[in-house]
Amino acid sequence: MEQANAAPSPSALEGQEAQGETVSESQAQQRYKLKVNGKEVEKSIDELIRDAQKGVAADEKFQQAASLAKKYSAYEQMEKAIQSGKIEPLIEKLGHDKFRQFAENYLIDYLEYEQLPPDKKEALQYRRELEAAQKQLHDIEASKREAETSQYKAQALSEIDQEISDVLKNAGKKPTPFLVARIAEQMLASLQSREDADPRTVAKSAYQRAVKTLENDVTEYLGNLTVDDARKVLPKELLDALRKSEVDLVRSQDPMRSRPTNQKTERQPRKGEKVRMSTDEFFKQRIEKNLGA
Repeated sequence: MEQANAAPSPSALEGQEAQGETVSESQAQQRYKLKVNGKEVEKSIDELIRDAQKGVAADEKFQQAASLAKKYSAYEQMEKAIQSGKIEPLIEKLGHDKFRQFAENYLIDYLEYEQLPPDKKEALQYRRELEAAQKQLHDIEASKREAETSQYKAQALSEIDQEISDVLKNAGKKPTPFLVARIAEQMLASLQSREDADPRTVAKSAYQRAVKTLENDVTEYLGNLTVDDARKVLPKELLDALRKSEVDLVRSQDPMRSRPTNQKTERQPRKGEKVRMSTDEFFKQRIEKNLGA
């Protein structure tokens, strides 16, 4: 995968989530351009993390498949050599002592079988065929149980994922990898202890316990930080919202802003109505008249 523009490493982002660090809303919504198989695509941080997790899982599966293919190829070559009459690969695999013991045991069993009367040989052959059939039936049933178990696990994981998505959606929370992992841990503990009888309540109660645990962890962690360190840890959007909330609270409690005004509007005299002169106006007119005289 070729990266077109500078973008944060998904593994580094996943590590931050695992350590309890949060990704801001603006970072979560930011898109990064990358080149995949010669085509330019845009990915969010969450998508980068999921792609990185899938890549790691796919790489592990590929390595396991390559190891199994190598072992199968070696056994296949040995089988072809033995069928062609060459026993050297088997001797090399088992060792001379084990191969000699194996050959001796086979010869003894063969000689004992040849010395048996016909009816005994027939009974022994029937028993061997019966044991082979029982083993084959056992293998078929084991494979069927394994397939059913895998299907059940896949269905259970799908249902758990849907339950977590629903409970986060109802709570109005963003499904970050760290929060989802904590909820999944609580759900697993709840299912193992069988404390929740109704499966529909498992995700809800697990979410509540996970949030409570996270709140306690965050409170304990932030309580030991200085103001400068807290500013570095908290997202800018949250700091701005806290500042605005404090300013609004102070303004709402300001007595000068909340004091009601008692100003009265001056009534205009009606036509023909004699207006009574105030004391200030009376003295003002007398002073002006005396000065004019």
